[in-house]
Amino acid sequence: MSGLFGAINPATGEKLTEYQYTTNEELDKIVEKSYQAYELQRDTDYKERAAKLLKLADLLDQRIEELAKLITDEMGKPLSASKQEVEKCAKHARFYANKAEEFLAPKLVKTEAKSSYVRLDPIGPVYQIIPFNFPLWLSLKSAIPIILVGNPIIHRNAKTCPDVGIALEKLFYDAGFTNGEFLNVFTDHKQTEILLANPKVRGVTFTGSSAAGAKIAETAGKYLKKSVMELGGSDAVIILDDANIDTATTLAVNSRLRNGGQTCTAGKRFIIDEKIYDEFIEKLIPKVKAFKIGSPYEKETQLGPLAGKPIVKTLQEQLERGLKEGGKVLLDGGEAREENLSKGFYFHPMIVEVDENNVLFQEETFGPLFAAIRAKGTDHALKLANNSQYGLGAVVLGEDRARAEKFASKLEAGYISINKPVSSDSRLPSGGVKNSGFGRECGEWGIQEFANIKAVWVD
Repeated sequence: MSGLFGAINPATGEKLTEYQYTTNEELDKIVEKSYQAYELQRDTDYKERAAKLLKLADLLDQRIEELAKLITDEMGKPLSASKQEVEKCAKHARFYANKAEEFLAPKLVKTEAKSSYVRLDPIGPVYQIIPFNFPLWLSLKSAIPIILVGNPIIHRNAKTCPDVGIALEKLFYDAGFTNGEFLNVFTDHKQTEILLANPKVRGVTFTGSSAAGAKIAETAGKYLKKSVMELGGSDAVIILDDANIDTATTLAVNSRLRNGGQTCTAGKRFIIDEKIYDEFIEKLIPKVKAFKIGSPYEKETQLGPLAGKPIVKTLQEQLERGLKEGGKVLLDGGEAREENLSKGFYFHPMIVEVDENNVLFQEETFGPLFAAIRAKGTDHALKLANNSQYGLGAVVLGEDRARAEKFASKLEAGYISINKPVSSDSRLPSGGVKNSGFGRECGEWGIQEFANIKAVWVD
């Protein structure tokens, strides 16, 4: 494997770093080191790993400034949001460290045997592929429970965030994982099959697009490797006719514009009951306009640049197609042309009214673009919400909680949030259905995905 890649600062367009891809020969050595770490982990207690995770959490706290700046430099989100990402990672590490006994101690099962129980054992090295939008959080979200079980990680971050990957390997090493439990690689997509064909690599976890996930899952299936796919989403935000409009519009802004709209679980399709549609849009527009766009290094900035030029290009192309298909602009925006923003990858928020066949309703849009549609009552809103190839998350907004919960029970999605934007939580399972993937991260469910759930019968 040859070639160069590197990070570009999305706020300035400046090239930051340049690296060579990992060669196949280097990859073989990394797999061998990772497998050796697995063999060592089989002889250690999960309590030792839990103690190291507490150290990892402390290091995240200590290095918050440098890690946050690194995320902002490579990905472009506001510095304040990058700090929140680091803080969330530290909490996640502490959650699993403190839950190790509950999740990993053998579970007794009453049978006719003298003793019978279930234990969770490691299965071996897991290849982890992470996207650009939360380069630290999405890495640790799945890596921490996988490592706690005893599986080493071979980690590949987004090629636009190479230094975050390097920083992660150092974090784990400094926390006491010194035997190759977390190894960073710079692999190309073509090397996925090389890794999964290797009998010493036992699984793959991928977060990213549905198209890429389908190919990786196919390769994993070819070699009978365990896989977890957390893929794209086009989350519906359903505003029922009894919603508090002031509260709902604020939640809508936060759901769509958080992380620049570059979140799989961001609200993208806003399904608004026709009884309140006009008032909702009227109150939504000024709140979107008030969201300050600018340099991610300035404290007052709420919306930084998108993470790369290709993302802006894709979003602009989707927008143009959506307008050709009859989309009506309710709030204009698009690619920034102002002199102070022209060097970066900025995109002003837009609100577009669509029908259910419009590309902006049917495809995932990664950026600050609201697709608004009228719903003719609750049944129609449900039909619209489920009319999607995706099923990652959804938000229901309404004052009658019992009614909202009944509505939520019929939604085809893995994570439903009522009167709050969807946000992953260490305590709850995270994952989707349909083209949003399979498998779960977080909570006790995330622990089990890459474990040998071993039954033991003693007579």
